[in-house]
Amino acid sequence: MKDEDLINRLKTGKVQQGLAQLYRYFPKVRQFVKRNGGTSEQANDIFQESLLVLLEKTNQPDFILTASLDTYLFSICKYKWKAELIKLNRYVNFDYELVDLGDTSDEKRYHLAEQALSNVGERCLEILKSFYVLHLSMQEIASKMQLKTEEVAKNQKYRCLEKARQNYLKLTISTN
Repeated sequence: MKDEDLINRLKTGKVQQGLAQLYRYFPKVRQFVKRNGGTSEQANDIFQESLLVLLEKTNQPDFILTASLDTYLFSICKYKWKAELIKLNRYVNFDYELVDLGDTSDEKRYHLAEQALSNVGERCLEILKSFYVLHLSMQEIASKMQLKTEEVAKNQKYRCLEKARQNYLKLTISTN
């Protein structure tokens, strides 16, 4: 069944038929979650939550599918699993080679960004995570990272971002 047909089923109230078709993507999600520190039960939960997000998104009037449906659903699952790992304080770098992502430009950019961040160093990664994921203030980050002042924390964050940007640019150039 084509992606457009499946989305139309989800939009027109034939949700059960649409969901049945979407379950064919579950084995790929289960494999991903298990390879990245999870269980089959956790994979099932993530998949169920992701299906709800997909249903909500497809029913928005401005929804436009810019990738294949399986790539889109997999991305939702991946982000949900990543958020779960962060919540459990068990974040790991995902092994992208285990699952075919369909190589969309968004997926490629995300993968390059994650590679760029993984090469900034532990301290930088902790500063960026504290600010962008944990939403800590600069004062809290300074205290947590044992920096002298809030201003030093701001400067460190800026340098870390610049390092990540440079890494990203290098990776982008080397893959083209």
